[in-house]
Amino acid sequence: MSVLAIDGTTYGVNLGAYTDAPGLGRRFITQLCDLWGVEDDAAERALLLGSELVTNAVLATSRLLGRHWGRFIVVRASVTASELRVEVLDHSPDMPVVQQSDADSESGRGLILVSELADEWGCRPEPARYLAHDGKAVWFALKLRQPPRPRSAEPAHEPLDPDEVTPATPVTAVRPSPRPDLATQEPEMYVPLPRRAQCKPGARPQARPAIPSRLPAPSACVASLAAREQLEDSIRRIKVEVS
Repeated sequence: MSVLAIDGTTYGVNLGAYTDAPGLGRRFITQLCDLWGVEDDAAERALLLGSELVTNAVLATSRLLGRHWGRFIVVRASVTASELRVEVLDHSPDMPVVQQSDADSESGRGLILVSELADEWGCRPEPARYLAHDGKAVWFALKLRQPPRPRSAEPAHEPLDPDEVTPATPVTAVRPSPRPDLATQEPEMYVPLPRRAQCKPGARPQARPAIPSRLPAPSACVASLAAREQLEDSIRRIKVEVS
C-alpha cells in the first residue's frame, strides 16, 4: 500500500479554469489533508484559503485567455512535520495586490482572508514548467501544532465475515444435445442415401438406388401426421362407445 510522503514532496493536479475549478480544488485539498492526517484546524483553513486562490486564478486566466479551450490552472500542495503548504499556478503574469473591500462587496476578499488566516503567504513568477507559458504562483503556508499521521492512499476494506459470504454457485458443464437420429424419423421426412462404394481397379461400379426426384414439403408431412392422430382418436372413441 502506498502512503503519501510528509517530507515536503509536492502533489499537484491540473484543473480547467472554469466555474467548477474551486469545487474540484477543495476536493483535492480535502483528500490530501485526509490522507496526510493533518489536524482539523489546519485542514479547514487550507480548504478555505485554497478555494480563494483557485477562484482568483480562474478569474485571472479568464481575463487573459478568454474562452481559450486549453486554459487551465495548477493546484499543488506539500506537507512536513511542522508545515502545510498550498500554491496555485496560473498563466497571468500580473501579481496580486491586497485591496481593501467594502463590507457589502461580494468580491475582493480572497487575499484579505489569505493574509489574515495564513501564517505565511506570497507570490512569485512561475516559469513554463508546469504551465503552458510563463505565469505566476500564489502560495500560503500553515504551521502545524501536531505532526501529520499519514495513512494508506488506497481505500481500506474491512475483512469479510465468512458467515455472511454467500458461497459461489458451482458451474455445471452443459453437454451439447445429441444430434437427432435421422434414420428413426418418418420415411417421408428422410430418404437415406447409400455410401459411395469403393471400386477396385477394373471393377464395375454398383448401381445406385433410385432417389425420389421430389421430397414432400415439411408442411405436408405435418399435415399427414395430424390427420393420422385424428383418425386414431376417432377409432378409440368408437371402441369406447361400442363397449
